[in-house]
Amino acid sequence: MLEEKNIPLPRGEQRLRVHRLPPSVVERIAAGEVIERPASVVKELVENAIDAEAENIVITTEGGGMKSIVVADDGIGMGREDAIVALERHATSKIRSLEDLEAICTLGFRGEALPSIAAVSRMRIWTRPHDQIEGSELVVEGGVLRSVRPFGSSPGTRVEVKDLFFNLPARKKFLKSPNAESAQISDVLMRLALSRPGIRWSWVREGRKALELPRAKDFYERARQVFEDEPLVAIEGERDGIRLRAVLSAPERAHPTSSMLFLYVNGRSIRDRMLVKAIQSAYGSTMPRGQFPVGALALEIDPQKIDVNVHPQKAEVRFASPERVFQGVHEILASFLSSRPFVPSPPKGNEEERAASRDLGNSLEEKKDEIALFEASPQQREGLLFDAILRDGEEAQPSRYASLRPIGQVKGMYIVCEGPEGIAIIDQHAADERVRFAELQSMFRQGRVPRQALLAPLRLRLFPSELEGIENKQEVLDRMGFEIRRFGENEILLCTVPALLSRSSPEALFRAALAELGSEEGKPLSEAIDRALATMACHGAIRAGDALNQLEQEELLKAISQVREFSGHCPHGRPVVFEITFSELARRVGRK
Repeated sequence: MLEEKNIPLPRGEQRLRVHRLPPSVVERIAAGEVIERPASVVKELVENAIDAEAENIVITTEGGGMKSIVVADDGIGMGREDAIVALERHATSKIRSLEDLEAICTLGFRGEALPSIAAVSRMRIWTRPHDQIEGSELVVEGGVLRSVRPFGSSPGTRVEVKDLFFNLPARKKFLKSPNAESAQISDVLMRLALSRPGIRWSWVREGRKALELPRAKDFYERARQVFEDEPLVAIEGERDGIRLRAVLSAPERAHPTSSMLFLYVNGRSIRDRMLVKAIQSAYGSTMPRGQFPVGALALEIDPQKIDVNVHPQKAEVRFASPERVFQGVHEILASFLSSRPFVPSPPKGNEEERAASRDLGNSLEEKKDEIALFEASPQQREGLLFDAILRDGEEAQPSRYASLRPIGQVKGMYIVCEGPEGIAIIDQHAADERVRFAELQSMFRQGRVPRQALLAPLRLRLFPSELEGIENKQEVLDRMGFEIRRFGENEILLCTVPALLSRSSPEALFRAALAELGSEEGKPLSEAIDRALATMACHGAIRAGDALNQLEQEELLKAISQVREFSGHCPHGRPVVFEITFSELARRVGRK
């Protein structure tokens, strides 16, 4: 704090405009930086339990944590005086000096968690060290310590938090439904549980057991508990002072967002775009662009070479040498993935469903390179048969497509056509994707996409972020043709799919649509719906390698010609058609 001096104010400036805020206001502002929602409370209290060397942690929540949260552990506990001091801001047992701050090995270190939670709730703490026969009970309301008294309790600490944000109604109104908040809590607990396999975890939600994880012998066994039926491969390696352990999915199990990819540094769950990119790059061309593997990656690095004090919720770290970390992660993963190819796990369903569920992503990059062969010169690009179609803002001329005559199929991917002005090459997948997208858009805007019932409802276990997506987008999903029913704590039954896309894998189709709907918070819902419909169209469209007879080729061209607002690209921006004019062809073969 700056040293105060008696400096007189100039005449006429006696009224101060800068004021010191009251401690009660300061506490609530600070609490808002650490505690955003019930999941933040669970995270901070559970991290305290982990740092207290707990072997068993039990979490109980009601009303999505808004009504009450209880976290009980069998850790070292606190004596009466320690418990009182722990309620003061920046009071902690985990660091004592600046040097300690530069090599942090605990999850907590700022001394902000308990006072921040206490400032915005009604809190009770029961705690007892193992070497004492009596514990203490502390009652705190809105940051004010109301009482401290002796109390008989088991060794360890139990913290009860009720009426979160009772004194901050502006913050409380931004919370979501109890189910959505519970989904956030579930995500937090899964990430923490994966980082500490030696701890037994239990979560009781609304009076029912929602999570039960026994102690695991190591990271890999715990990963099998957390991800259950998801087929993952174990990877381990060390490079340049970086030790890596990972469990990752095969490319065909990729997810449209990175929400199912858990990252850890020295046991701390973090978010880091650089690490995500390093993982993606290690897959090379086998991972479709914009897709992410499911799984977890844990790094162990010298604590002095990372800075964990860069984010209010401690969700990010700063590496002293990010390039070295990126390179090390990439090399370890790439070495494993290139020498030990994934063996794809067979998708659920019959043979027809298996064939339909193969992901197109692996062929998209390959097709893009091959299509590029048709744009070898500026003259070719200038001579596009559908030049007007490719210009933004202009409508298609359906008669142009109707005038094309298919000659044949090349590589099971392209339809070669003869037109009045030249030879046109149609990307069959991109064309069919654009047609289906237009049909889905029209059906959705008219009310609801026609649906087809599955022979038997498909039982799916969902991740917390997916459950939250269902909670928020139930009506939209129904209009898209997905009838779903809740089934247990973390599962649903998928009963119908869009009839237009019935040849697709039901699970892949549903998960892709759900991920797109929730992938970009803050954007208009209409944009999210169009992205979801585009992804659904991609899953249901003709695939690279699908053989088309003459009639089917003609039908595809006819369908394209009937799309009114056709831009010459698929919904994801790839060109549908390329053309070599007869004059360009004559020049190339020396006839001009």
